[in-house]
Amino acid sequence: MKIRHALYALPIVALLAMPGCTSTGSPLVTPYQVVTDIGTMIPALQTTVQTLAAQNPPIITADVAAKVQALLAQAQTLDNSLSGSMEATQSAPIVQQIETDLNGVVTALAGLPLPPPYNTYVQAAAVLLPVIEAFVTSVIPTAPPVPAAVSAEAPKSMTISQARMVLEGAAAAHK
Repeated sequence: MKIRHALYALPIVALLAMPGCTSTGSPLVTPYQVVTDIGTMIPALQTTVQTLAAQNPPIITADVAAKVQALLAQAQTLDNSLSGSMEATQSAPIVQQIETDLNGVVTALAGLPLPPPYNTYVQAAAVLLPVIEAFVTSVIPTAPPVPAAVSAEAPKSMTISQARMVLEGAAAAHK
């Protein structure tokens, strides 16, 4: 059941303080949405790495694939460790580590010539990473900012809603 119920306890004021989460801007980002975003990013990025590393010739080198797969495995393990009985303050450091791992994946893949639809999966993840970071920062105000590599890679033409749709489709195909 993940941290969905525990995260609902996060004050709505903290959620409204997140960038792009006002009632006049983007749709309100809920803790449930952050967990859902993580749950779609991991399989979409796993599909990307597995597919592109298995092609002949591989688009992703063996060393990059191993590094990225290790980060994704760690993110998946951390995601699985979240429980509904955890307080937001307990879960935020775990979510922060997941975000750090996913950031490492996006950074490793961002400079590679990825074909469609895999380049879109990476772009969609880059769009959603700041949303996850905003959640962490709302719970742990001293969280580090999103590294410039990810911020620079986030495409300006993809909205958060479009990024979610892309990753949900990729996650569904991964199952």
